[in-house]
Amino acid sequence: MPNTNTTTYADMILAEIIGEVALSAPTPKNVVSKLANYNTIAGMPSGTLALPRFGDLGAAPTVAEGTAVTSTALAMGTESTFTPADYAMMAEITYKAMREKVPGLASVHSLFDGSASLEQQISVFMAEAMRLKGTIDEAVEGQCTLALTGIADIANGTGVALTVALMEEAIYKQAQNEILNEDLAFCLTPKQLSDLRSAITTATGPVWSTDIQSITQIRPDVSLDGLRGTFMGIPVYEISQSVIQTTGGDDLGALIVVGRGGAEGANPGSLVVVSGSELYFTFETVNAKRSVELQVNYEFDAGLRATDYGCEIQSVS
Repeated sequence: MPNTNTTTYADMILAEIIGEVALSAPTPKNVVSKLANYNTIAGMPSGTLALPRFGDLGAAPTVAEGTAVTSTALAMGTESTFTPADYAMMAEITYKAMREKVPGLASVHSLFDGSASLEQQISVFMAEAMRLKGTIDEAVEGQCTLALTGIADIANGTGVALTVALMEEAIYKQAQNEILNEDLAFCLTPKQLSDLRSAITTATGPVWSTDIQSITQIRPDVSLDGLRGTFMGIPVYEISQSVIQTTGGDDLGALIVVGRGGAEGANPGSLVVVSGSELYFTFETVNAKRSVELQVNYEFDAGLRATDYGCEIQSVS
């Protein structure tokens, strides 16, 4: 029986174009993951990336005249390892659905034999491609918010609403960690942000600085990256409800260190996303099913750079 699954050059070229467009589109569910360092091990022989960390040697001691200096082992901190795994999602687009998107299309096969325009091809597949890309976005974001639950320090408001005092406690605890990168950001759940707005607007004390007021101003042109304002000069981001982490009856947010560039560069942050291969799309025509299979794939791992890079914030859901 003849093989009814086919992949053409047009399939591959279209996948490249749609992949570029999808990657450049706004991703409102990706909030925490945009504050991470990004590394890749694509093309490397090992499937794991290890990120060593220097330990704290403390202060140098005084040395008496004529006395030898004692050798000190250059201790290392806890090493973080990342092993990317495959994540994928596939959807089938029927020939009927394709014809309805391009009125007057003589044959769906013209979408792949070179007779259809690029605009026609994109009009058929882009909406579905963007929806599939969203599933990868959510997978990355979910792994990042899950990783934040491993932070050692906690501003613990178990069973109570988030308060201004808890936010300040998180800043204080993070300061004690003495992390060289002081580029910080609050990542709060929608409930935590709501509680914080209530705490600010009902406070009788002097909390009405200009930057804190920004949290209470919800506008239709609010940023798609989750930025909602600042608190004590620190940006405040709102985590998507679909990927929040909870424990018991409490929501878990965090004050994190923002990563920029690679994790081994000058600005290491709390989170690291390591890719084994870049995100890509594939198309395959399945004549037996009268459809096209559209698949998105991404190989990645996400986790903490170190457990003292931040402070978890716990408050009632």
